[in-house]
Amino acid sequence: MKTHITHKDCCAWCGHTVDRATSKETDDPPGVGDLSLCLECGEWNVFDDGLHLRVPTDEEFDEIGTSPKCMEARAKWTEFKRWRDEQREPTITSCDNGTETSQNQTSDQNNS
Repeated sequence: MKTHITHKDCCAWCGHTVDRATSKETDDPPGVGDLSLCLECGEWNVFDDGLHLRVPTDEEFDEIGTSPKCMEARAKWTEFKRWRDEQREPTITSCDNGTETSQNQTSDQNNS
């Protein structure tokens, strides 16, 4: 297993910045048509002709949905996300109205 530095790109689903790819199967760098699972949102992307990430086609989604390797990767991502979410501290974000809120506050608390 080898991690390859790639050009900076964004997940086609959530916009998360991606600049590396790791394969459990090969030490080769990603190629056209290879899949990439976003570590942020858990959605599948496909490397296009320019090795940029794109949303899978309907046909590719069908293949992804029936692939044991893809199902295993998604299950591992779910475990990782659960662990990552437990490790994260609550963060302060700015709302559209300019007030700061903690991610663990409820909407009722934001209105008081």
